[in-house]
Amino acid sequence: MKTLFALMMGLTLVPAAHAFVNPTVRVTSGACGQNESRFKGSGVLIRHESRQYVVTSNHVLINSNDGFCHHVESPTLGSSTAKLIVSDWSMGLAL
Repeated sequence: MKTLFALMMGLTLVPAAHAFVNPTVRVTSGACGQNESRFKGSGVLIRHESRQYVVTSNHVLINSNDGFCHHVESPTLGSSTAKLIVSDWSMGLAL
C-alpha cells in the first residue's frame, strides 16, 4: 500500500494545455494470446514527466506480468501494451 501511495503522490496533474483530451481509457488484462478470457474495465490516463500511466481498479487487472498481457486503448492514443507496476487490494487500485 505504501508503494502505491508513494507512486500516486509523485504523479502530478498536468496543466490544461498539456492534458489529454479524453483521459479515460479501456483496459484489458488476461493470459497472453487468449482474448476470450480477458478482464475488462476502464482507467484514467495520467502523465508524469515524459511517461504515461493508467490508474484503474485493482479488479480490472490480473496482478502479474508473468504470462499475462495488459492492454490500454484510447481513441486519441490508439492501442498499446502495458506493464503492471503495482496493485493494492486494500486501496482497490492498480497502476
